Amino acid sequence: TLLTGDSTLRRRPVGQLMAALQQLGAEVISLQDNGCPPVMVDGRGFTGGTARLEGDVSSQFVSALLLACSRGDIDSSIELTTRLESRPYVRMTLAMMQRFGVHADVSEDWREFFVSGGQTYRCCNYDVEGDYSSAAFILAAGTLCGRVTVSGVSHDSLQGDALFVDILREMGARVTTASTTVTAEANELRPVDVDVSDTPDLVPILVVLASQAEGQTTLRGVRRLRMKESDRVAAISNELSKMGASIHSDHDTMTVRGPTPLRGAVIDPHKDHRIAMACTVAALVASGKTTIVDAECVAKSYPGFFATLKTIGAAVEERPRGPTTV
Repeated sequence: TLLTGDSTLRRRPVGQLMAALQQLGAEVISLQDNGCPPVMVDGRGFTGGTARLEGDVSSQFVSALLLACSRGDIDSSIELTTRLESRPYVRMTLAMMQRFGVHADVSEDWREFFVSGGQTYRCCNYDVEGDYSSAAFILAAGTLCGRVTVSGVSHDSLQGDALFVDILREMGARVTTASTTVTAEANELRPVDVDVSDTPDLVPILVVLASQAEGQTTLRGVRRLRMKESDRVAAISNELSKMGASIHSDHDTMTVRGPTPLRGAVIDPHKDHRIAMACTVAALVASGKTTIVDAECVAKSYPGFFATLKTIGAAVEERPRGPTTV
């Protein structure tokens, strides 16, 4: 099987996942010999055994190995040589596997996983809950501009990005929750100091909120954002700076000083859906018009994003295969 993708995906390193699979007996090669897609995978399965990889590169690698190791010929262990980051996503994988009849054990420090080989996934009815990563953008719009209620999100979700509700409260937003809804209402915002190493997808929208908070917000644990669809640290810093935001970053920390008046600008989201959506929310409180080029990149995770904004009163002008103006 040949696995490839668009230009951004072909720049994302998967060498550690490939190496782990090879340790388990799989035949996997990078066609460009650079540890990135296109990747050729032999579909005849693998033996199992022990795989070692870093835990602070991508939790997706750990989830992928957990799913695959259950089908190995023998039992497998996955050993992490560094602390696991984005742990909630792996916790969700383990819970989902359990629902489908497959079991894995994890050590107390989440540095080693044990998976019996030869397991079989069983059919079941599975309800996919709403995505807090996407809901965060709409809740942020309500926090900045008025009031909004998002439905279909679970109050007791395992999703790491459900933490966004607590961060909104800490920032001073008026937030109320029910079993499947979250309501966010505008209020004067205050700065926060947050470790985002387990919730990196929240960073772009948190930077937007921080630009409107009174004082300096610090986001720690951002280094892995440099290996997403774009270098998200650089992308959100550059694009929001065009709009007037005051942002500083180093290797693993971002600081944002607010509140700063934002102004409309032409935004290049670097083909990154989360940068496009974050800058669109920023445009809602900016003076003048903001144009998002390549706005269709939001379809990767939230195809109805702009339509949703229109339903809550945003003035959005979409152009087929062209830029979107807010």
